[in-house]
Amino acid sequence: DGTKISADVSRKSVLHEKNLKKRLVYIDKAITDIITQTRKNDSDESQTKTEHESLEELEKKQGIKNSIQENLKLLKDEEQEHLSKTDIDARLMKNRNVIEPCYNAQIAVDENSRLIVGEKVLQDENDSHALNQVIDEVKDNLGKAADTNIADKGYCVSSELAKAEANGYNVIVNIQEPTKKKTVEKGFETKNFTYDKKMNELICPMGFKLRYVSETKKREDRKYKRFKCDNTNCPHRDKCTKSKKGRDVWIGEDFDQLQKQRKKQENEATKETLKKRGSIVETAFATIKETLGFRDFSVRSYAKVRIQWTFMCLVYNLKMLFPHWRKGLFSWA
Repeated sequence: DGTKISADVSRKSVLHEKNLKKRLVYIDKAITDIITQTRKNDSDESQTKTEHESLEELEKKQGIKNSIQENLKLLKDEEQEHLSKTDIDARLMKNRNVIEPCYNAQIAVDENSRLIVGEKVLQDENDSHALNQVIDEVKDNLGKAADTNIADKGYCVSSELAKAEANGYNVIVNIQEPTKKKTVEKGFETKNFTYDKKMNELICPMGFKLRYVSETKKREDRKYKRFKCDNTNCPHRDKCTKSKKGRDVWIGEDFDQLQKQRKKQENEATKETLKKRGSIVETAFATIKETLGFRDFSVRSYAKVRIQWTFMCLVYNLKMLFPHWRKGLFSWA
């Protein structure tokens, strides 16, 4: 699981591309106005502002313009729309109902020992690309991944599930269903369609094959396929779509991975395993933030933040081990 930890910067230090561009337009106009007014002053002896004063004001505005342009170049170089000059590696994230510069701190916790066995720091606002990175950390630390890896719905990304399968990782994640307003009746949602990846066929809950139309790229260059139902005589058409042109269905390139995940979770034992996630990992975060009081990084730059998070996870593990050591259940040697 992951949690947001505040970066060691002030929200006031954050540069916003949109605001900077507005200021640049304003400052350009101000410079033009000063130049125009100076020329008028040269031909009008009644003006009280001297040429020296006008030049001083012009230099001041030009300095502000140069600063804005430097900041815009920094944003362009870092390929960001928002950036803190204090710590350019931090990213704006929602943390405690506030948008502020943060890092996304990840951990993997062992069910039996309740020790942190893998940790990672990400600059991504969400966990959509974190699943395999964290499991890879566990594998590097222990020599192998867990027999079963449980994660919440933030990690439910079909491409990550496909990668996990390729890596030989057994993963169970809460499935993130679409939250937009439903236009179809229960039983006819996209999740109930069956996709045959080998034949590139999509079959509706009633057993009709949909026609493949096209493939396109949407968010984060992920590929999506479009299928269309041409069955105008379907008795369930009014339950499936409100469109007179028929039902259009878009699916991700790894839609079959979501199908496999749903199939896996039909098992009651798997459902019970998935319910354990919160008690396993959330307790670790609560201890780190509430008991140890660690809510903000005190260092800057990704490299240093990475080290500090590793250190905090080590402190947590030592805290968990200490009671067992006092009972003589193991030695540090």
